[in-house]
Amino acid sequence: MNIIHKLTLRHLRRNLGRTAMTVVGIMLSVAMVCAVAGFTLSMREMLRESIIASRGDYHVAFFEVTPETAAQIAEQPVFETYFTRESDTEGLVSVYLRLANPDKHYMEIVNDISNSYATQGHSINTELLALEDVIAQDRVMKTILILGTIAILIIVAGSVIVIANAFYISAQERVRQFGLLKSAGATKSQIGRSILFEAFLLAVFAIPLGIALGFAIQWAVLALTNGLLTELNELNSNAIHFRVTFDPIIPLISTGIAALTLLISAWGPARRAAKTSAIDAVRQTKDIRNHSKPLKTSRLIQMLFGFEGTLAAKSLKRSRGKYRATVLSLVVSVVLFVSMSSFVWVLNKSVDMEYGQYDFEVLVSVSGGLDTLDEADRLLRSLPNADITRMQRMMFHTSVDMNTLTERALAVYEQNLMSYAEFGYLSLISVPDDVFLQHAPIPQGNIGGILVNTTGSIRENGKTVEYAPFIFEPGMAFPLLDYESNIMDMITVEAQTKEIPKNIPSILFVGQTLNLLVAETAYRDVCRLLEEAYIGGIYTAFAVTTNNPEAFCTAAREILSPLGTFTFVQDISQMTRMTRSITQIISLFGYGFIAMLSLIAVTSVIATISTGMALRRREFAMLYSAGMTSAGMKKMLNLESFLYGLKSLAIGLPIGWGLSYLIHLGMSNMAEFAYQPPWSATLISVAAVLLLTFSTMRYGKHKLNKVSIIEALRNETA
Repeated sequence: MNIIHKLTLRHLRRNLGRTAMTVVGIMLSVAMVCAVAGFTLSMREMLRESIIASRGDYHVAFFEVTPETAAQIAEQPVFETYFTRESDTEGLVSVYLRLANPDKHYMEIVNDISNSYATQGHSINTELLALEDVIAQDRVMKTILILGTIAILIIVAGSVIVIANAFYISAQERVRQFGLLKSAGATKSQIGRSILFEAFLLAVFAIPLGIALGFAIQWAVLALTNGLLTELNELNSNAIHFRVTFDPIIPLISTGIAALTLLISAWGPARRAAKTSAIDAVRQTKDIRNHSKPLKTSRLIQMLFGFEGTLAAKSLKRSRGKYRATVLSLVVSVVLFVSMSSFVWVLNKSVDMEYGQYDFEVLVSVSGGLDTLDEADRLLRSLPNADITRMQRMMFHTSVDMNTLTERALAVYEQNLMSYAEFGYLSLISVPDDVFLQHAPIPQGNIGGILVNTTGSIRENGKTVEYAPFIFEPGMAFPLLDYESNIMDMITVEAQTKEIPKNIPSILFVGQTLNLLVAETAYRDVCRLLEEAYIGGIYTAFAVTTNNPEAFCTAAREILSPLGTFTFVQDISQMTRMTRSITQIISLFGYGFIAMLSLIAVTSVIATISTGMALRRREFAMLYSAGMTSAGMKKMLNLESFLYGLKSLAIGLPIGWGLSYLIHLGMSNMAEFAYQPPWSATLISVAAVLLLTFSTMRYGKHKLNKVSIIEALRNETA
């Protein structure tokens, strides 16, 4: 080991706090890459086992062959294993075979055998072939691979910036040392290799620990996931079970990505250190900008913070390298948190649109007159341990002007995918008067409605979509038509809402009709007027949340039977439990990922700010010796904290919002819905950045209070 490497090792030992923070950042980055790769392979293996359990472990099947022919086909060297099942035709069987070495030419083999033995047909298990990488992946696995790739790219991008900052700070600590080494004859390449050697030493410790932590995270998360899947497995014969995948490719990928991340991170600081001249390094003037003209600061800063604030603003302008390093760490933290929060929100929204329509255990449907429906409501609410939501709806024919449809709805209508015809359907939905009043006043003399301007979750072209179908204009009116298209009444739209009201279970919302909310008093008046025409047709559903759905269903059927009208009691608790399990799993993976990314960013921010404070102890000592008080120092550091936070938020939030929108667009192959700005993530970011900068500055100042002014003036670094 040469003298420069020895000095590097000694530097790491002398700065154990910063070294430990850097190792933790690298370790977390490696662990996340390892965990994401492991989750992806575990998901593929789970899907593969699920398909084998449901369809069988085969690649190709030939139908309606004799047992002798089946045996002859199985003896072909291209097949590995086989099994047979009896056919509907007596004396014939179907043979299911697994290819020994499946490749993209498998169809040629299948067609040759089918022609040679004159089979009555064949089937290809394309899902299994896709999961075994023989053919292109199906939509589910493609989505998983895309999500995994996006996650790893985000981890690498964030880690490069964060770790590069750590090496930059390390180079700043050693800049005087580099100057002395250069003056003693060290070359540029030796100085640059010193930084790279530091990266190598950190990698030797961090990468193995990160891989071990990654497998530990994978084991813990998958164990929790399997626990959440207990209800789901009861419905799928235990076919859905995750296992930790100890594939050699996982540590190889993790090590390769970590090595590349460290190399990119250390390369910039290494080149910068190598290019710094010996004189600039010894004098430490590389990052200090001297201007021929006096630096100007805002009068507002002078008014709010006085002389100390002005001094802080000018110091940040002169020492832009350290300022940018801190701001960059904060920007990365904000961008990662905002963008990944949106990513998780999009996943949760997609799952909610696909499965989230089931949020209760029992569905009771009743048709009849108002008195019958009110009696059914009273009887059901008399049952113990049940929370009941009533949804009342009447269907009418109506006339819809095509000019009131949005371009999105018109495009779908032209494909005959929706029922917005010239004479369509109108769903009149009752809401409590107080709920109605939150959106619009109850009109006098005519029926006023609130347009539910959303389709809800509907299937279209193989994916779940949600959009606004109408161009809303206050005062737009729709007729209530009878079965002979005669106008019975008019309903005027007073307001609109783009969300399904909470008192309407989403599974009962028919998005492909014109949905209008009316006040309950107006709804009951319409029912009374049309009760004879709609007797048996006024529909009311009761969504019931209970911890004993089986007992509730039995009791509900018993007490409703004397009503003598149509009633239907359905236990959907299994579907509800499955939905809850899926949403909990998505939240577990998503918010766990955000927590890990945030931890990487926070460690970098703390290391950058605290080390930057340590590098400035000589500057602070000079200010104290010139007469600055502790109160003045506090003012100066408060302004610096505010400026750090303000600039990082000004840069990070727009980038985070931009990435949030790109994620929304990129995930449109799974589900289509309106973009939701990340307001909550933005507020959390603002609070967290300000808290982090102020608290870290305070901590750094507290540590410096223990150092005497004379010692600080004598030494350059700790």
